[in-house]
Amino acid sequence: MDALAALAGRHGLALIEDAAQAHGATWRGRRAGSLGTIGCFSFYPGKNLGAFGDAGAVTTDDWGLAAAIRSRANHGRPPAAAERCDVLDGNHRLDALQAAVLAVKLRHLDRWNAARASVVQRYTSALAETGVTFTRSRDEASSCHHLAIALVPVRDEVRRRLAAAGVATGIHYAIPCHRQPACAALVRDAREEPYVPVVDATAGRLLSLPLFPQLTEAEVQRVIDAVVAIIATLDPAVAGRDATDRAA
Repeated sequence: MDALAALAGRHGLALIEDAAQAHGATWRGRRAGSLGTIGCFSFYPGKNLGAFGDAGAVTTDDWGLAAAIRSRANHGRPPAAAERCDVLDGNHRLDALQAAVLAVKLRHLDRWNAARASVVQRYTSALAETGVTFTRSRDEASSCHHLAIALVPVRDEVRRRLAAAGVATGIHYAIPCHRQPACAALVRDAREEPYVPVVDATAGRLLSLPLFPQLTEAEVQRVIDAVVAIIATLDPAVAGRDATDRAA
């Protein structure tokens, strides 16, 4: 974020944070959502700070931008002229019920994030010898651990066996953005393949393990035991070739 802020400053650009999965995360002690010109949060029920339905918010310390955003969320009406529309827009206001739910849950966010971090640390330590690796944060950052994302050899087979063992997993995300049909025009000028080599090398290995603040020690251990048992039964040649192919 420091480098992006410097770049934006040199060129007079607004830096907009996609903080939709970053509730409580920090960079050099500053909270996500306060690092750019605008921060955008999602309060979808599955987020670290989730409402009882779809909801979201924008954060900014620019009062002019705040007024403009409030206006656009209210049919384009300016605050001082409720019957006039200065721009054409929709009704995007956060309803009071969702706000009330979020106000209560916000008090628990840091504690819940700490519980998530504890689970991820357990996964990371317990699976270190299996070849399963996890995303890591730089020393200057603290993650809110919205997801426990692992890189797993022979991902689809491991996921199938985990499901058979009663352990649910997710893939975030199965198709990288630059491989989506809707984005084809944006990358049509790429001269080399893979266009985004790190993404292409890891997309087929990403697996999200169970993670939420209320996971019990026994449940975490059950996930760990299942992963360890499954990895131990994989054909080493196949698993090794899968990792090598992805990296290449």
